[in-house]
Order: sequence, then structure tokens, then C-alpha cells
Amino acid sequence: MKKILFIIALLFFLKPLFPVLEYALNYEYITKVLCENKDKPQMKCNGKCHLMKEMAKASENEKPLSQEKKNNASGDRNSVYTAIVFF
Repeated sequence: MKKILFIIALLFFLKPLFPVLEYALNYEYITKVLCENKDKPQMKCNGKCHLMKEMAKASENEKPLSQEKKNNASGDRNSVYTAIVFF
């Protein structure tokens, strides 16, 4: 049971590295097909544009949860503060 929990915790903490791992494993395909700058070899992008997009998506997927928590917490405090001011 401890091993399973350890693996789940490890995956949870390593989740932000998944786009980098995907980039490393699919490097050839990404550089030849998915790279937006493949027509401009002088930029030496090599698919990093795709990697940045994937990392931004991963980061964006995690943001709403933390933003909701912050909004709920500040909303609760504001309503309590308003109630205290008016009473």
C-alpha cells in the first residue's frame, strides 16, 4: 500500500515534467512536423515552440484550481467583513 501511495505522490510531483519528457521522446516528429519555425532554420527552434505551448497548457490547466480557491477564500472574508461593518 505504501508503494502505491509513493508512486501516486511521485507522479503528482513529476506531472509538470511530462511535456518535457514527451518532447524528448518525440523529438524527431516534433522538429519535423509540429514546429512552427521549421521554415526558419536560422532560428534553431527545433520544436521548442511546441514545448513552450505544451508547458503553458499544463500550467494553465493547474491555475484554475488555485484561482478558485483564492477567489473563494477572499470572497468569504469580504462577505464577513461587510457584515461586520454594517452591523
